[in-house]
Amino acid sequence: MSYITNSEEVSDAIKLLGLDAKQISLEKKSVVFEKVIKKFIKNNKYYYPLWENMHYSKGIRYQFAWKLFSKMLKGKEVVLFFDFDDDKNMFLFVDGGVLTDVFANCFRFTFYITNIENTFLLAYNDHDYLIASGEAIRWIEDMELL
Repeated sequence: MSYITNSEEVSDAIKLLGLDAKQISLEKKSVVFEKVIKKFIKNNKYYYPLWENMHYSKGIRYQFAWKLFSKMLKGKEVVLFFDFDDDKNMFLFVDGGVLTDVFANCFRFTFYITNIENTFLLAYNDHDYLIASGEAIRWIEDMELL
């Protein structure tokens, strides 16, 4: 039996949709991940799963929270990644709003979204929680008002 990784599934969706997204180099991956750990993770250390160790965060339970990305992340350059124990690949999207379409073509898995500036971290886990830290907390609060 063959196992498809999260990044292979995302790559397949990107190809299917004809989107412009790039895998990030090993050197840049390390920089992005280290910045995320330092700013958003308790004790500045990676523990699996990452979402359980986010500090200063707010979350909502919504099975299809990724559908909100078309508005929430529209026009924002974002980095998509996974728990490093699961998959070490990262993708750069010029427009994070396309992630709604990407995830509509994938099975459910845990993923994380940040930006190069490291101003926010979003996590979507296998319990249907969207968890936000940094400036994304306001986005979650705004969603709860709907």
